[in-house]
Amino acid sequence: MKIASVARALPPYRFRQQEIFEALARHWKKDLAKPELLSRFHHRVGVETRYFVLPLDGYDNLTRWGDANRVWLEKAEELGEQAIDLALEVLKKLHANGITGEQLGSAKSYLKGQFPPMIETSGQLARLIVRHEFLGLDDSEVNQFEQRIDGVTPEMAKQAIAKHFPMESLTFTLVGKAPEIAPMVKKYADKQDEKEISAPGFWPGSK
Repeated sequence: MKIASVARALPPYRFRQQEIFEALARHWKKDLAKPELLSRFHHRVGVETRYFVLPLDGYDNLTRWGDANRVWLEKAEELGEQAIDLALEVLKKLHANGITGEQLGSAKSYLKGQFPPMIETSGQLARLIVRHEFLGLDDSEVNQFEQRIDGVTPEMAKQAIAKHFPMESLTFTLVGKAPEIAPMVKKYADKQDEKEISAPGFWPGSK
């Protein structure tokens, strides 16, 4: 199985860490023995903003863990659908237009920058040697790595997309309550297979 496309979807509400602290301070006002500890924690986490599925005041009525979990599961299904739609859109654009010279240049820089740290230690080198021996590759895989990367053109990239990331026979693997997500899944595929989380191969404790 190959990953054909990747996309992300984020919850709709974004708040600065200071806004979150202030909302929590108001919500827990009567129960905070030392509010300064909460302030210190929020100012030291190193996070500028966070995403939420509801406005901050929407959490005031979620007094039980089950209520909060139910809301999150509902929103998570929506986000999952958005992520699938975006991933398919990316795949369609790649097939229709390929990638630009700028995108290819960025990808080349990334690959060349990531390669040296992969062969720094003796253990990494040993794994690389074993893999090359197994695949019948020679030293040119390392010695000519950058030249090969630099030689890739946008047209070559488009050919690779067509060959290795086809639009046909796509497979979606989703985890969740099948009866609840089935209507959404039908949007992408008429054929659906369901597996219990306890089925062999899906859970460490299964037999």
